[in-house]
Amino acid sequence: MQPDLGGKGRGVKGPPSAGSGGYPNDTHDRFWWSQVYIDITPSHNISTNDTRGMNYYSNDYIYVPEDVLRTAVTTSATSVPLNITQSPNWPTDWTYFHFLHFANFEQQLRQLDIYYGKNKWEYSPLSLSSMQPTYSPIVASLCNISIVATNTSVLPPMLNAIEIYFGIPRNDSATSPDDGNIYMPNINYIFV
Repeated sequence: MQPDLGGKGRGVKGPPSAGSGGYPNDTHDRFWWSQVYIDITPSHNISTNDTRGMNYYSNDYIYVPEDVLRTAVTTSATSVPLNITQSPNWPTDWTYFHFLHFANFEQQLRQLDIYYGKNKWEYSPLSLSSMQPTYSPIVASLCNISIVATNTSVLPPMLNAIEIYFGIPRNDSATSPDDGNIYMPNINYIFV
């Protein structure tokens, strides 16, 4: 049985001018905050005034607003990882779903490896194209995440936004075990 999802945090990672709240062009009507229950270190805020539109994939069902993706945090050098630490008071036995959102607005190569805990995300390295939104879904228990520039990356690691959800444990069945029994005699009659 799949767990229900609860929201733990959603953040715009960029300058304070990025603001908090809703964005009119967010098709999912989400609220984004400049501070969430995570710590991202070390980081420097960057943003762009580039007016080119984002090149969204046609099947992008997450669709993060352009205003959110025009801000980011980065580190001072390619040798410095971007570390994401979750609040230590979150339950450690839950499953967390992390959506890291990336959109490179600089014209040089940015290639990243992503680690959750000590495990490398299997789709690393992630190469970011200019103005092409990308997200990385990571399903894990409570963990720290590190975004590291590869040896070939010209630019340091960056992160535009993050969403964290958790699986709500359920001990009850979504339906009654007797559901469908009323139809069983008819099915046996038809197919036997």
